[in-house]
Amino acid sequence: MILGDFNYPDIDYLTVDHGLGLGTGSEASRFLDVVCDTGLHQHVREYTRYREGQNPSLLDYVFTDNECVVDNIQCRSPLGKSDHVCIHFEYLTQYWTQPSQQPKRNYWKADYGAIRKELGNIDWEAELFNRSVSESWQLLHDKLMRLVEEFVPYRNTRITSKKNKSGITKRTVKEIKKREKAWTRYKAVGSDDSWQTYKTIRNRVTRLIRIDKEEYQKKLIQGFKDNPKRFYGYMRRSWACSCGRVG
Repeated sequence: MILGDFNYPDIDYLTVDHGLGLGTGSEASRFLDVVCDTGLHQHVREYTRYREGQNPSLLDYVFTDNECVVDNIQCRSPLGKSDHVCIHFEYLTQYWTQPSQQPKRNYWKADYGAIRKELGNIDWEAELFNRSVSESWQLLHDKLMRLVEEFVPYRNTRITSKKNKSGITKRTVKEIKKREKAWTRYKAVGSDDSWQTYKTIRNRVTRLIRIDKEEYQKKLIQGFKDNPKRFYGYMRRSWACSCGRVG
């Protein structure tokens, strides 16, 4: 997958699937030649850059070597005051595993003291006398399984509600939804009034997100004072890389 702002406004990907550039030998045409030679498919079919007083253009591309791996692609409202849209899509892979429904044991809470005591009370010489290797192993296995059943509890599988770790308040989420509606209307109408409406809501959302972030960080800092371990955990999560759906 290759994606980003390629800045080729002359290429027409809206009406031509494989793209159409201006004139043989132009930079846009040479770029298209490379795309065709490498067998890449471009998925974005909407304008991705909007600026007041200018015509919208398609500058941001998502290329893959298989047109079936990208689905449900959407061009949503820009972040902050950017003039480029947010491209949201689902990246499909061929591997999918069904989560196991089997209950799992919590070995962290096992009573190992009781297990050791039970094993210590067994006369192993008598138990294993005149047994083959296979028979001895089966005996040991059965006794261990019985002790696991007795002294190792199952994990608690209750579904707990996820905490809001972004710090975004319900008020801001509500305004973000208004921004999305205003953006959709502007794309459909394209009038100055619809642009001004969107810009007003966009600026309000940007301000609210900044306020929410500052308040959330203040609460985090206060929590770090009472429990320093939370600080190190927060830093690990902040630097960790997670792989999943691209969007």
